Amino acid sequence: MPYATIILPTHNRPETLPIAVESGLSQSVEDIELMLTLDGATDNVKQVAYSLAAKDNRIRLLDLPKSDYRSGQAREKAIKQAKTDKIFILQDDDIWFKEHIRTLAPYLEKYDMVTSATLASNRSGKLALWPSMYSSEIFRQNCQKYNLKPIYEAHYCFRRSSYYRNGVKWGEQPPPSGHIKHLLNTFCASPGNQFHSQLLPTALSLNSPSRKMMTQQQRADEMLAWRQKLAALGDISEIYSQASLAWPMMQMLYSIPPVSHQSLAGYLQQFGLQLDVRNLAVAHKNQISFKLTSQQLEEVEAVWCLLTHREVDKNQTAQVLTQLIEPFEGHAPPIAKLGDLLIRHYGAGDALKVVSSISTQSNLQSAILNAISAYVLLKKGEFKKSQQYAQTAINLDTDMNQYILLLAGQIAVSSDDKHLARQLFTQASDLDKQWSEPKLALKTLKT
Repeated sequence: MPYATIILPTHNRPETLPIAVESGLSQSVEDIELMLTLDGATDNVKQVAYSLAAKDNRIRLLDLPKSDYRSGQAREKAIKQAKTDKIFILQDDDIWFKEHIRTLAPYLEKYDMVTSATLASNRSGKLALWPSMYSSEIFRQNCQKYNLKPIYEAHYCFRRSSYYRNGVKWGEQPPPSGHIKHLLNTFCASPGNQFHSQLLPTALSLNSPSRKMMTQQQRADEMLAWRQKLAALGDISEIYSQASLAWPMMQMLYSIPPVSHQSLAGYLQQFGLQLDVRNLAVAHKNQISFKLTSQQLEEVEAVWCLLTHREVDKNQTAQVLTQLIEPFEGHAPPIAKLGDLLIRHYGAGDALKVVSSISTQSNLQSAILNAISAYVLLKKGEFKKSQQYAQTAINLDTDMNQYILLLAGQIAVSSDDKHLARQLFTQASDLDKQWSEPKLALKTLKT
């Protein structure tokens, strides 16, 4: 019998699939089964999958019709046919570190679910890191209370027997929150479950929504680049020391606003973490095991000050904004969120100065910063100048142009140019036909 089971659902990503499969098969624990679960797979995916299965007898192929519920039925069948009690889910666009299974699986002998720190990369290659402390009861309670999912599938594993005991049914229609949050919430709500959390990451998530306008070949190239980079780094401490905690800190503060006069240390206790500023560390259960760099701590403190209206140096703000302008999750850049934050903290004039002081590394970052400036000017009532910044951002022709076109349309509405607004909303809708906001904006214009 294998030591652990990897379930890899796939549907329409033939370019990224071989890289994800390699990530699973190249684990330092070799005695595994990889259940390659074809969920109504396209012909190209089937061709790749069957070719991969022919080369390694650890691959078990499940060729299934398309699930009614976003791969839920395919996952359910894979879990049912798994030969082991240790279940790992690998997405066809994520990457595991070589020691992922060796690090997490032994804890499944005792615990129902095991998690590692969440590590994600944005489009520019910046890393965001957050310790997801499901082993903390208060953390689990807050996740349920505020409907949070601060972890991706690459960063947890669970016991098959616990899945059935807790009554998780991925084969049925999921709640609006989706299969993953349903699994996590069900495990958290069951009082008898035991959790273990690692403070360090063992995998890298390349979030799909923020990359939805990339071609599949671009996504495969990105995965390969990260595989090579991670292999070259070797020591995991080098990886997490390069990551920022700014983005997840911002998301948490928006999801769970701090109470009046609460300290940063007090706030972090809600997530099962203790902040040790003197030793530059985050601890869990009084055991310091996650060392912070001085820059990581400064970024956390800067985000804390910005969102709790405490004084923070403009240069420090500009530095931390480089970690916030580009999304690590979700599909839309936080243009309005950051624009409002800067206006509230500094006023529109100084907000523009902070944005203009930021050095960019890519056209995408430049476009988002110009869009933030356009938003600040819109709020200031300077519509002509606002539209100029928006047009500069549009001219950079990034694959997030639909969001900037929507903003430009809103500026046109504010300046009472409905004809231009209609053109811009239509262009945004044409770029991203699945996105509803431009369609709603057009409908509003007609009324």
